[in-house]
Amino acid sequence: MSGPEQGQDHPPDPQDLVEDYFMGRLSAEEAARLQELLVQDPALRDDFRHAAELDAILRDTAAMQAEEPGPLPRKLGWRPVLAAAACLVLSLGLFMALREPAHPQPLLSELRGSVGIIRGEQPRVAASPLTTLKPDDLVVLGASSAATIAFPNESTRLELLSGARARFRSDRAGKQVALVHGVLKAEVAKQAGGAPLVITTPGAKATVVGTRFSIEAREKKTRLMVDKGSVELAERAGAASVLVERNHFAEVREGAPLQVRPLFALDFSQRIIGVQQKAALREPKIPVVPDLSYGVPPSVIARRMRAMGVNLVMIQVSHGDQQPVVQFVQGLKENAGGALSIVLSDWKWHLDQAAKREELARDLATCYTALAEAGLDDMVKGCHFGENDPLDGKPSTAGQWTKRFDHIVDLAGRLNDKTGQAFTSRSILIHGEGSGAHFKGILAAHAAADFEERMLRKCRNYAFAFQLLDAGVPGPGSSVVQWQAHFNDHCGLDEFTRLGQAIVFVGSTGDGLIPRSLEPGFRPEDGWNNQVRALRKVFRDTKRLHFLFGPMLRNACTCDRAKPVLHHASGNKLILRDQQISDWSAWKNGVQEQPAPATNRLEQAEE
Repeated sequence: MSGPEQGQDHPPDPQDLVEDYFMGRLSAEEAARLQELLVQDPALRDDFRHAAELDAILRDTAAMQAEEPGPLPRKLGWRPVLAAAACLVLSLGLFMALREPAHPQPLLSELRGSVGIIRGEQPRVAASPLTTLKPDDLVVLGASSAATIAFPNESTRLELLSGARARFRSDRAGKQVALVHGVLKAEVAKQAGGAPLVITTPGAKATVVGTRFSIEAREKKTRLMVDKGSVELAERAGAASVLVERNHFAEVREGAPLQVRPLFALDFSQRIIGVQQKAALREPKIPVVPDLSYGVPPSVIARRMRAMGVNLVMIQVSHGDQQPVVQFVQGLKENAGGALSIVLSDWKWHLDQAAKREELARDLATCYTALAEAGLDDMVKGCHFGENDPLDGKPSTAGQWTKRFDHIVDLAGRLNDKTGQAFTSRSILIHGEGSGAHFKGILAAHAAADFEERMLRKCRNYAFAFQLLDAGVPGPGSSVVQWQAHFNDHCGLDEFTRLGQAIVFVGSTGDGLIPRSLEPGFRPEDGWNNQVRALRKVFRDTKRLHFLFGPMLRNACTCDRAKPVLHHASGNKLILRDQQISDWSAWKNGVQEQPAPATNRLEQAEE
């Protein structure tokens, strides 16, 4: 191709470059030109991919023919066959040298918020989806932003979260990530032998063959949290290393030994289907419930939760004797193993006052400490702050949310101080809608307050809660469509969806699931069932819904129909309240694309 007939004034034909590459006739300059064209031209990448496949077929066939005498196959032309191979195309854009195998290059596949690239000494530019990253590219995220890095032809996904900075590369030795700062969540496919994924931070090095985990890099600390598989974590400045396995975490920190500890956070990437169980009412004159199971054997309660697909129980803490809570959780642990998680919950008004925050932290810590002393702390995966003050149905503002974020961070710090930093490895649920608050203004405040950065120092992860109280009304007799618009705009759920955080619908007495509220054709004059139907549709559209309804169980009583108690205890038996359970199931099936299977992690644990 480089002979005199080609001429000096005409650029080489791209198809000639492809053919000459596989014939071994390219000069270094022509190879560089081909590489440039492959980056720029998707159609040429298709052609090149197919040519590579044909080249491999010819080589295999030639090898077999060499072993068995006979005529070699006739040479096939490259250009007549131009089949697309979409799932592999992007792995053909860069080549380090002639005849070197192509390695899947890191690709920015999904972006949210402010994501930029600093290339060498050039100024930062806004990143675009489907950008192939170069080894010296520094990916920089703003507040409340995220970026997913993919590798063509494999399922590996790396997600950078708010404020993170990292570089990515892939070559013959494997994939390398330099996490300069921030949090990286990873789902890593099985890597080839001798070519692992290696993540370096300022203080540590993690070696991954295939697993699901997250890693956080700070100036003087690296934390690795493994959800699936195992990851080796080593000090960069020392000789210590540990193997961190599923549901454990380890930290490389100045002046501290490298140790592996259990991980107790909720996994919001999995559906959380929960129930509530009351330990006591808040009024001081009402004593603690002496038996949260009301005489029903824990094995019966556990079987019922399994049938419902429940994997979490929210317990309102006791303000007095802690033994009923301890006994109830002990019964669940003995009969459900690790398939059930516990969230401790409590409410306190006027959390703008430091004294009220101190009270709430104290009450949650007292209950947690009692469970820990009984060896049940592994069941506690998080806590719920019921911290909102009334807004009288008015939408919240960014200013109010900014102040609330400050109070939540302070409250989380107080709780950790009282529990030996126990909740730094657990989840915190933040009440954001209901009991006097909305999500209006949360998007701007979340970024301005640098909330995610601050909260990840206080807890493993967090989610927001929604309760159907004080939501305001669009008007009497409003339709489902009008209610949907009301929830999205007035209550700020459209803003919350863009925030990208998990949300938990917490249904309690008198709200959420009122019997017959989802029953087809039921149309009361005040239209409250349209409210519930609209909310279910809004939540289904967000695709981030988890829910907790209840109470799960109460003693037999003459509760009016508006109280969504799911079961009554009578003579050591569990009596289903049919209308409430029907609405519970209708909600569960209505907010997921496919009904949950009859079996769940509870049954797997028993097996």
